[in-house]
Amino acid sequence: MFGFLSPRPHSDRYRHAYARVCVHLRRAFGVRALPFHSYEAVFLYQLALDAGAFPVAAMPAVQCCKLARPGNLGAAADAAHGRFAAAVALLLADIKLTDDIRDSGSWLARGVRFVLKGRIRAARAHLAGFDPVFDATVNGYLAAHAKLEARADVIPLVEYIEPTANAFGYVFGLAARLSGMNRFAEPLTAIGRGVGAALLAFDCAVDWRRDRARNEFNPLPDEAAVRAAMRFSVNELDDVAERCRLAFGSQSAAARTATAVADRLATRNPLAAVACPTVPAWKQALAFLTAKPVLAMAGPNPDEASYGMQPAEPTPEDEGKKPWRRKRKGDGKQPNSNARDDTCCGLTCCAMEGGGSCCECCAAGAVCA
Repeated sequence: MFGFLSPRPHSDRYRHAYARVCVHLRRAFGVRALPFHSYEAVFLYQLALDAGAFPVAAMPAVQCCKLARPGNLGAAADAAHGRFAAAVALLLADIKLTDDIRDSGSWLARGVRFVLKGRIRAARAHLAGFDPVFDATVNGYLAAHAKLEARADVIPLVEYIEPTANAFGYVFGLAARLSGMNRFAEPLTAIGRGVGAALLAFDCAVDWRRDRARNEFNPLPDEAAVRAAMRFSVNELDDVAERCRLAFGSQSAAARTATAVADRLATRNPLAAVACPTVPAWKQALAFLTAKPVLAMAGPNPDEASYGMQPAEPTPEDEGKKPWRRKRKGDGKQPNSNARDDTCCGLTCCAMEGGGSCCECCAAGAVCA
């Protein structure tokens, strides 16, 4: 979850946004919340920036917050938008931890959630300030998702993703109640739905082998469905990028992020074997408790001209439908399922000095060295 919307390699401007949300997260919810800083929260901040809700000058040109605590942050032009994004980061952390507890009874997830319970409560209270029925609405979506997983029959992917897509659409739509964003309620909701759908489809695809090995729920019946789920995720991100351009213009930073992630996933083989190093749970807990959060970065530092992708020329995939979806190299070909995937730590959900970095393997109880 925490590394899905990472547009590697990160440009300077993206790192500025990442560091700025990090500052807001620490100011609002404390240093212990920082390991749960998420790329999805940064994406929300980019949407506010695209909407012109605050000037670019409100975002300092720094690549790492260095645990700064500026005294005037509460009066900054982006204060409300940064706090909203920070609260969403903790909401996602709460949902992820609760899901791990329900699926496997993880004592590590229980312990981390216990440590964060006050911060999670504060984040939910902040979001409830935008809608009095916030908790009931989000919990309703989570209950609908859990109900689907309890079914004994085969569940089509498009049905399985619906509660998650609706939940993301609801939360992103709440951002329209922030200053300078009230004109964008409809596109924000649609963008959120797309992000939620893409994220869960991706999660089903990359976790398929692990879920089968652990006899855990996964709606995908076979390898063909796994490949289809990955293509579905890529297409949803293409849709998200285009919605961002339609709402905010061709230079939308959020659109470039969505396009960069879609391009990365389009070349990814979800069936490749991933070698995850095994780290004892007590070491993971110690890493969390002693961690100094740092900015997760990958790849070289490109100049601004190479950030993400420029808006693509329309190349219709099917006539009259979604003309912005682009043909990609390798479209229509099946990946080699025996190839080794060396991107274990590529999708970083958090990075911590002293404890290694959590990657998508962290879902399997590992911490990449």
